[in-house]
Amino acid sequence: VHARDCMVRAAAKPGEDAVGRSGRVYAGKSLFLFGARSTPRKQAISIVESPLFDPFILLVILGNCALMAWNSPLDPPGTQKAALIGTCEHVALAIFTAEMVVKVLSF
Repeated sequence: VHARDCMVRAAAKPGEDAVGRSGRVYAGKSLFLFGARSTPRKQAISIVESPLFDPFILLVILGNCALMAWNSPLDPPGTQKAALIGTCEHVALAIFTAEMVVKVLSF
């Protein structure tokens, strides 16, 4: 246990703040609506602090970079390749939007 972790945990107010798995203190309200102990915010905190969250997002980023490199403006529209790239871009957009919403809600 590091001294910083002890200071962070000591700074948490028992009835108002939430302490995440990493020891980070989540205080105040998110979006002026969700307190640190509200159910949606606690769920968002548990998702963001999950050990698989950041590696999953990085994997999606790398996959999206590969798709952008594979895409070519010289490819004719309406091909199966264009349809696959378009579908994958929509999936990546949905994942990135969900990441943003979860992070805004938790922090």
